[in-house]
Amino acid sequence: MAHASEGIPIPTSEAGADVKGKKKASVTAESSGDDGGSSGDGGLSQEKKSVSRLNTTLQPPSENLFQNLPTEIIVRILSHLTPHELAQSTSCCREWYFIASDPLLWRTLDLSSLHSKIFNPKTASTLMARLKACRNFTLKQPPNLTQEHVAALLHFLAASPLLERLYLQSLGSLLNSHSLEQHFRMSQSRCLMHVDLSHSPVTTPAVVALMDRHRGTLRTLDLSNTAVGDGTLRAVSTAKVLHTLDISSCSSVSRTSIRNFLCKRFPGCLVTLSLRGLREVKITWLYDLLKLPTSSNLKTLDVEGCERLTLADLRELQTVCEGRVVIKHDAKEEDDSIGAYRRYIEFLSTDPSLPQRLGEHPNEEEIKKELAAMGKTGSSSSSPTSRPPLPPSLPAPSQGKCSN
Repeated sequence: MAHASEGIPIPTSEAGADVKGKKKASVTAESSGDDGGSSGDGGLSQEKKSVSRLNTTLQPPSENLFQNLPTEIIVRILSHLTPHELAQSTSCCREWYFIASDPLLWRTLDLSSLHSKIFNPKTASTLMARLKACRNFTLKQPPNLTQEHVAALLHFLAASPLLERLYLQSLGSLLNSHSLEQHFRMSQSRCLMHVDLSHSPVTTPAVVALMDRHRGTLRTLDLSNTAVGDGTLRAVSTAKVLHTLDISSCSSVSRTSIRNFLCKRFPGCLVTLSLRGLREVKITWLYDLLKLPTSSNLKTLDVEGCERLTLADLRELQTVCEGRVVIKHDAKEEDDSIGAYRRYIEFLSTDPSLPQRLGEHPNEEEIKKELAAMGKTGSSSSSPTSRPPLPPSLPAPSQGKCSN
């Protein structure tokens, strides 16, 4: 009960309930405010995390990702570099030195675009050390190298025991035939199979050295448009596994050497023979070639540019060989009269009595003796320097033979 005299209000039960409700409401409001603040802090933390991730992507990595690649992938990437760039990559670090020294990267070398200015001593020493692992070497008409560079490359290439293919094409004055001969004599290769020396100043001693050293492994030899001589075909005839031979446009080889090679010394291992541009080749030589037992493996014969071969002769030859040999030619149809005249001229060129039958002029001493015997002196019509008239030309026989 409240005492009215004291003037102090005493709360009733309803008022107490209201006070308790207000307290609870304030407590719940504070708790809800705390929850809202915590949720706001969570949003800020997520934003900070996303910003930190963005910064990590924009900043360079602390470790080298190239080192995490497999060695096979790195070798594949380095295989697209030029020999000069590959030689420079060995100076990057120890790991790159061992990776760039992989024999797979130096198995095939094409130094046709190598520049003499970047052929410094360091690069040269690296190239020479890696040439021992080379299997396929190509040097075709290099515009930026000298004869000394080519001689040095051949000297160190001779130490490669695995060299299989050697292509020295269109070198001109850059190739010294003596250096090439020394290369073949010093070659340590045990499996040299393909050699292309076309359009280069190659001579017979170099080919002789090649055959002496590699006659048991050489399978392809291209000597087209070179300066080889008669000894070349004698050396080639000793080959054991030679499959393809190209001696097109070798003008220094005599007709006697070509005839002996085709008719007597033909190697039994030869399958493809190219005689393009050799004008001295005769159809009788080809007949003798196909009669040889050693020509049983011959499958392809290229005689394009052999002017003495007519289309009729080659057709008859193909009939005789029964299609066993594929003959490539560019011969055209020839008139019978032209063919008979051509054979007649060839017969005259081989007749030893032709000068006498055509009325060869006597020398001046014989003329003086005749004039002294006839008692004629000093007239201009009978001077020693005057020549008797030529006899009329002999008519050509119809059967292709000359009659006296």
